[in-house]
Amino acid sequence: MLPVANKPILAFVLEKLISHNFCDFIFVCNHVNRNLIEYYVKNKFVWTKNINFSCQFYSVDHYQDMNESLAHLFHQDILTKDFMILRGDCITECNFNDLVDNHYLNSNTITTVYSENPLSPHIFFMDEKTQ
Repeated sequence: MLPVANKPILAFVLEKLISHNFCDFIFVCNHVNRNLIEYYVKNKFVWTKNINFSCQFYSVDHYQDMNESLAHLFHQDILTKDFMILRGDCITECNFNDLVDNHYLNSNTITTVYSENPLSPHIFFMDEKTQ
């Protein structure tokens, strides 16, 4: 919810996803920020396209890492189709349509995107074929 140019970074992320025709969203929030994020998405964010959007909000009362959250969402049958994980504070130039096309054209099980950072030499990339 950190503001940049008088709007939360989350708004930039949602606008980018909407511009690439994404319309089903699951917000995985910590219990501290869930109400603020849910209020913003439902009442303040301007949904610019005339498309039916689906928004679900998920949080727990204790800290969970992403793996625990995903396992819980699978167990509750909330994640029943392909999905993309994107941080709410991630501003990127990535073309999500190209990413999704590449994922399906190559019959990938998992597709990851990362950015090399010379200040963080511990970032690496591995796909199924190199395991």
